[in-house]
Amino acid sequence: MSQIKNNQQKYGMGYSETFVNFLKKRRVETHAQFLLPYLKPGLKILDCGCGPGSMTIGFARCSQNSEVIGIDIEDSQLEIAREDAEKAGITNVTFQHANVLELPFADNTFDIVFSQGLISHFSNPLAVVFEQKRVVKLGGIVAAHNGYMSGAAFHPTNAILEEAYDLSKQPSIAHGGDPDIGIKLGKLFADAGFVDIKHTIFCDTNNIKEMAYFCAEEFLQREYNKKLLAQGKITLEKLQSYRDAWLDFAKIPHAFSYFPWGEVIGFKPI
Repeated sequence: MSQIKNNQQKYGMGYSETFVNFLKKRRVETHAQFLLPYLKPGLKILDCGCGPGSMTIGFARCSQNSEVIGIDIEDSQLEIAREDAEKAGITNVTFQHANVLELPFADNTFDIVFSQGLISHFSNPLAVVFEQKRVVKLGGIVAAHNGYMSGAAFHPTNAILEEAYDLSKQPSIAHGGDPDIGIKLGKLFADAGFVDIKHTIFCDTNNIKEMAYFCAEEFLQREYNKKLLAQGKITLEKLQSYRDAWLDFAKIPHAFSYFPWGEVIGFKPI
């Protein structure tokens, strides 16, 4: 989840307990369902920015007799991933420290290269995609799943809730990223030279209360918000008001929200 080249990029979301637990809930069936038709036995799959590894392990389960590798630059996440794979008895998955901008693999190595929530954290997302394209085989697939944060909606809403959501966009923006990259993935992959590109938007409307509670707890734990607080750029009272706005939203009967995810598949030309 947090790929950096030297000191040019930093993963702004941090690694609070709440956020890591959120990442651990990701599944292939929920965050890579668009890729399921392409999973078959005997593949070599790379999961870039794998974080705590729940999706990497999922790929290993879905694609029997395949070799699955998860990479991240945050060692604490890799340790979690290895422990969870061992507990689950998954033996066809490995995890290693690597930078997505300088992948330690030869050209044309993988059948599928995947990332979830990764590209939005880079000031030059094309460089990320080019490097992924390098290591995928001729005719192979590069796939990405990223949010389109400006496309989200909440009802009923209010000014405090809208402010709270806007603040959630800032960690990636502050480090040169783009929280709306999900709607731009098709053009990005075309610029990288992929063919037969399939770009769609999927709106997640599930677990609205769970999402609201997550957002509430993250506000006081997120490193970016703690930095703003330490610098005097926001008050604790304001952060608590944002937290309370999410908690209030979670209690509203029949409250509704949706979050758009961009999903893209591109094939490396033969």
